[in-house]
Amino acid sequence: MSEITLGRQRVSIVLRIISIVLIVTGLLLFGGGAYLISLGGSWYYVLAGIGLGLSGWLIWRGRIDGVYLYLIVLALTVLWNFYEVGLRFWGSVPRVAAPLVIGIVLLLCVRLFPAGEKRWNNERKYLFGGGFGLLAVFVVYFAAMFFPHGIVRNDIPTTPGTETDLTLEMGDEWREYGRTSEGVRYSPLDQITPDNVGDLEVVWTAQHGQVPDALQGNADQNTPLYVDGTVYHCAYNNVVTALDGTTGEIKWQFNPQSSAPIWMRCRTMAYVDPALIGSSGADEVAGEPSTASAEAEAEIDAVAEAVGTATQNDGGMDIADANAMTTNANVPDYNQTAVADENCGPRIIMAAVDGRLMSIRASDGKLCTSFGDDGVVDLHEGMGAYPAGQYMPTTGAALAGDKIVIGGWVMDNQSVGEAPGVVRAFDAITGDLVWAWDMGNPAIETLPPEGETYTRGTPNVWAPISYDTELNMVYLPTGNATPDYWGGHRRDFDDEYNSSVVALDLDTGDVVWSFQTVHHDLWDYDVPAQPTLIDFPMADGTTVPALVQITKRGQIFVLDRRDGTPLTEVTEQEVPQGNLPGERYSPTQPFSTGMPQIGVDDSILDQRHTWGMTPLDHLYCRIRTKKTRWEGLMTPPSTEVYFEWPAQTGGMNWGGVSFDQSRNLLLVNDMRWINRMYLIPEETTGGKDLSGGSEGGPMRGTPYQMFIDYNTLKYLGTPCYEPPYGTVTAIDLATQQVKWEIPMGTTQDIGPFGLATRLPFNTGMPTLGGLLTTKSGVSFFAATQDFYLRAIDTETGEVIWKDRLPVGSQSVPITYVDEQGRQIILVQAAGARHNAKVRGDYLIAYALVE
Repeated sequence: MSEITLGRQRVSIVLRIISIVLIVTGLLLFGGGAYLISLGGSWYYVLAGIGLGLSGWLIWRGRIDGVYLYLIVLALTVLWNFYEVGLRFWGSVPRVAAPLVIGIVLLLCVRLFPAGEKRWNNERKYLFGGGFGLLAVFVVYFAAMFFPHGIVRNDIPTTPGTETDLTLEMGDEWREYGRTSEGVRYSPLDQITPDNVGDLEVVWTAQHGQVPDALQGNADQNTPLYVDGTVYHCAYNNVVTALDGTTGEIKWQFNPQSSAPIWMRCRTMAYVDPALIGSSGADEVAGEPSTASAEAEAEIDAVAEAVGTATQNDGGMDIADANAMTTNANVPDYNQTAVADENCGPRIIMAAVDGRLMSIRASDGKLCTSFGDDGVVDLHEGMGAYPAGQYMPTTGAALAGDKIVIGGWVMDNQSVGEAPGVVRAFDAITGDLVWAWDMGNPAIETLPPEGETYTRGTPNVWAPISYDTELNMVYLPTGNATPDYWGGHRRDFDDEYNSSVVALDLDTGDVVWSFQTVHHDLWDYDVPAQPTLIDFPMADGTTVPALVQITKRGQIFVLDRRDGTPLTEVTEQEVPQGNLPGERYSPTQPFSTGMPQIGVDDSILDQRHTWGMTPLDHLYCRIRTKKTRWEGLMTPPSTEVYFEWPAQTGGMNWGGVSFDQSRNLLLVNDMRWINRMYLIPEETTGGKDLSGGSEGGPMRGTPYQMFIDYNTLKYLGTPCYEPPYGTVTAIDLATQQVKWEIPMGTTQDIGPFGLATRLPFNTGMPTLGGLLTTKSGVSFFAATQDFYLRAIDTETGEVIWKDRLPVGSQSVPITYVDEQGRQIILVQAAGARHNAKVRGDYLIAYALVE
């Protein structure tokens, strides 16, 4: 071993390196700790910095006393850790993991110290042995990182529930986004049970050829449909693929050649069978070839050419060929011509991101020409002029009775007076506009008068819509009047309907009732998910037709869906107030105190819940937390840097919930994400956009721009607050209590600097997408940051099976019975949300192997 001579001492280079590490770390802790003290923070870092610096200086001189001093600092650090975080495992990691590693290295290097007193041999023996003891402790500690922590399980007896008529009528199929218009994502199929789920195997895999470009923000978030033996999938770019549900063989593809200047989505489509909705098309025969005359055939071919000619919307966006066909080696080369409607039969209604609503024959992917204008309805009609891509129907069309009801996403934080948030209903067969709900002008019942538009800048409806067949109501989850973080310009009707659940009469489009989840929303807390229609168990044993609405705030509201009355306690609580000139603030906000509030612990932003990978980045996060404005939940926007918790992404998001009707269990997944943000006075920008790109917004027409960033370390990408970052929770609706909660997802496929760690630390990671729940007591979930499909015991929350996917998923798995009688679990895998490097185009089917 190389040595450096210092007087009569010979000090190993290894010890010199260790001493330098300790001295530099001590100086950084001391300096940062002194600054933290000036902010009112902990004294630990100053004291630890002094201890490490002295320890390093003694070791530099070759003195074994430096080791003893370090061990004292380590012991005090462990005690301080216990004082700060108690037994919270992940809270201890930045406080003790790195110090423990340094302690191990020091003790295993004691033989490198120069020989001294006679007691040296014994000291070396004990200290060296202590190094192996610490190493054993660290091995156990490190291994614990691969297991979930903070699991909640409560002994709550299951209350049996009743499956609804819609659930049973659906049979073996999955016809809608939430399986039925109730949006429960529950199936009565029970071939796959907790006992045999381990026998699941892949029975087919298909690739549809449409791989999203993550750098453009595109994502495949589609929940496929399964009807009459066929799976229907809609890719991010609206390419529709029909596959044999038993073999995965591609039957046809329809490519509308849609595009948008920003990210694209297609979360769902509507399946319309004229025979089931009492339409005049009930006598149509699905899949039969056209019997039109030669003249009619020629006319149809001409229509097919005309349908795709480029047109212009009011904002200047090119609308390309609606009838083109994408082929590859695995796709039959179908002739994509339009067909006369008398031969259309069942059809798929797909809303493209460029604002076209299209009716596609389910049997072969041809346009149904009697729908709209030769198979296409232009959703831009009546909307007025706006920049291309500012309005997009990203979620898709919803079938309600004999109507297609659709809203649309409006780009956040661009300006006042953005595209209208109108919701419209079209005849599902003809595409005729039946009604429009324009909250700013109720006098507009269909199209605006000539020369006028729907009211601009109104709260929009971008999340999925639900429909009650008995009450004949559709339920709309609304967003905000744009921009989201400034409301000084908002009108009375904006404030009446923003961030609400609104029930409309399906026949007329008239408002029946509305319930608001956020008053005068300044946080972008759009209602993000499909309202879930359930039979709510009351204390007297009866049930009430109810609606469960999850929110980005982690609040879960349970409402009587007949009139919007809360069925569980909702209290108005005082919230922090702002002081920006021209803005107004609601003094209170509704909190759903009668239901569990998921992942919104106000303490996560105190000093004891800050986080990092080492003491140094942990110290940095503590300093940053102290410097960031935080007055509690609903801290309003400010020109000072402030925290938004939960972030505008949630909490909970568009994946929705699943409801086990047979057990009265509500299953919900969440992400626990925090923003650091601030308003930039427009007068200081010099006319430049300083909002930070897609995460912020210029908010033109207001006094401010908005800058948004995640509360993470920029280069490491690690959060500045303690795990978990995503969970799955089961709530017993009979008692309104959490039955279980588990962290969901690992770091295996994500990590610092954007690199996958390949280490499945079980921190629980942000989830985006929902769960599928089945009668047998197995729930399936794939929307994690690691690439797995998991089966969860619905009763206990235990993960009882998982299988590796080629890429991650952002979608809800579906289940159906194929033509061989097998219960299939189908998962769409195209890439996890925060893993921006790995994308795919997979549909993977699982079944039990005999």
